Amino acid sequence: GNCTNPDSCVCNITYTGPKCQFPICYDIPSNESTVCSSHGQCTLPDTCTCDTGYGLDNCSVPICFGTLSTNTSVCFGQGDCTLPDTCVCNSTYTGPGCQFPICYSIPANDSTVCSSHGSCTLPDTCVCEEGYGLDNCSQPICFGILAINSSVCSTHGVCNLPNTCICDDTHTGSECEIPICYDVPANLSHVCSTHGNCTEPDTCICEEGYGLDNCSKPICYSILASNSSVCSTHGLCMLPDTCICDSTYTGNLCHIPICFSIPSNESTVCSKKGNCTAPDTCICEEGYGLENCSKPLCYSIVATNSSVCSSHGNCIAPDTCSCDSTHTGSICEYPICFGIPSNESTVCTSNGTCTAPDTCECNEGYGLANCSNPICFSILSSNSSVCSTHGQCQYPDDCICQSTYTGENCQYPICFDIPSNETT
Repeated sequence: GNCTNPDSCVCNITYTGPKCQFPICYDIPSNESTVCSSHGQCTLPDTCTCDTGYGLDNCSVPICFGTLSTNTSVCFGQGDCTLPDTCVCNSTYTGPGCQFPICYSIPANDSTVCSSHGSCTLPDTCVCEEGYGLDNCSQPICFGILAINSSVCSTHGVCNLPNTCICDDTHTGSECEIPICYDVPANLSHVCSTHGNCTEPDTCICEEGYGLDNCSKPICYSILASNSSVCSTHGLCMLPDTCICDSTYTGNLCHIPICFSIPSNESTVCSKKGNCTAPDTCICEEGYGLENCSKPLCYSIVATNSSVCSSHGNCIAPDTCSCDSTHTGSICEYPICFGIPSNESTVCTSNGTCTAPDTCECNEGYGLANCSNPICFSILSSNSSVCSTHGQCQYPDDCICQSTYTGENCQYPICFDIPSNETT
């Protein structure tokens, strides 16, 4: 300035003070508290030396982390720099310099941001790490499908970690894609008892010839092996349409009974004389008997019975007796006495009864084996002493005397025409 009077300076426009010792910065003398926006020293006209944290020519603008608050990039462009290194962030950012976006209420620098499975790159924008998804990376991904998708883990489990399914009790496999049938996974060779396909939990589609829920039983001719009626109730169904019959039946269905080692459908069963209706049970045709119909019946008595044909012959055909040489008759009931059957009138010379072969019971007055000789007074006609040796015994107690004897037993001689028993 200029000293115009004693102790009177006329300062130029950039200084002030009695001695023009105070520079003026932006219209404010350096000795005023508001110079340089109260945030610096006015060292030369319009030249402020700003306090730390402030900038611009008049130190009117705070600096946040090296950036003037007037710069659009201050506070990472996400807040207002209101004081040195003091950002007032908008609602979607946080941090000293508003450098951290907020994702779903959690700052990007928090370890739990994006469910701890991703990076928060913009507000509510998570870049998920591999294996996780959803906006906040809260859901694992199993084989390309989010855990919250109803189709995850083939709809049969829970995706609790990336590509890690916890299957329900009815399925297995990395993606729970394999149903379980009766505790056996569908991809094992022994599922459904090795005889079917497991298409749904505990649902076996059995191959032909097998049945039951788990295909464990073979089917024999449309009947399950576990059915009491399988193999006609007379055998075991071991393989499809393969019956193992018990010892008393045969046939593919075990429906053919065996009678005395011969199946009922063979022509020789029951000795060709009957029908085999049950094991060792023959229904014999008329005229035959014994268990296997092997023997004829003669008048209701089986040929093997000792009483058949009256015990005197062989039953050689139904009601046909072959009698021994000592008997005759349809059932050999008649003994033969001396060549004549007992039922003929001439047997025992018509004078007796034939009671056994060659055994005559003679009528009274007759004797000899065949009753052919009459008896006169207890002496057989064939005896030389009959009729007192003087006549012939023609009938019982009927002597025909010689002409010189008389009397019922020819015991009286005749003397000159007079019997000896007369008094004259």
